[in-house]
Amino acid sequence: MDHNHYMDDPNLRDYYAKLPGHIQSRLLRANLEISTLGELMLWAEHFKMDEPKDRKP
Repeated sequence: MDHNHYMDDPNLRDYYAKLPGHIQSRLLRANLEISTLGELMLWAEHFKMDEPKDRKP
């Protein structure tokens, strides 16, 4: 998936655009087949939980 996939899909755009840049980058690098908002939310949360402690706010 590329950035345009998320920005062109009205169901994913708003949530994806609000994610921190490093989470967006991880989603893109993972090359996942995300097609629903629920999937995007689950993967984004997974990547947030996987962050090093010094990166969390």
